[in-house]
Amino acid sequence: MECWWPRPWGLTFAATRAGATCNGQPIAVARLDTLDVIRLPVEPAFASFWSAPWRVEPVHRPNSQALRMALVASGEAHGMVDGRATHEWDVAAASLIVEAAGGRVTDREGVPFRFNKPRPQVAGIVAATPALHEPLARRLADLRAALHRAGVALERDG
Repeated sequence: MECWWPRPWGLTFAATRAGATCNGQPIAVARLDTLDVIRLPVEPAFASFWSAPWRVEPVHRPNSQALRMALVASGEAHGMVDGRATHEWDVAAASLIVEAAGGRVTDREGVPFRFNKPRPQVAGIVAATPALHEPLARRLADLRAALHRAGVALERDG
C-alpha cells in the first residue's frame, strides 16, 4: 500500500509486512506511554472543552485526516482523534500505514476499522501509539460529551 501527497508535502508513505516508510525511510510511531505532554494535530480552540486539563503541544494540523494519521505513523504526533463519521476511502490507506508503523487505529468506540461495508463510513478515528490509544479514546468521548452539552454539531454531511 502506498500513498503520495503532492506539494507542499512531497511525501510518499508506504506500508508493507516489513513496516512503514516515508520517502523510502523506515518510520515508527513515537514511544510515548503517558499523557503528561502529548503532541496532537488539534485546533487550539478545542482545549477549552477538555474535561480535565492536560498538556497538549499542538503540531501542524493539515486539512486531511489521512495526513494527520501519517503524522502519527511518523512519530511527529503522538495521536490523532476525530469524533465525526468519515468515509472509509479517506482513511483506509492511512490506517494501514499507522498500523504498519506500530500504532493502533480504531473508530471512536474502539472498534477496529472494517472496510468495504454497505455504508462506507467509519464512526470517528482514534489513531495513536498503542499505550495512548485507550486514554485518547476516553478523552475523545469526554470531548464529544462536552461539545454536545455546548450545542456544537458533532457530525458532518457526507
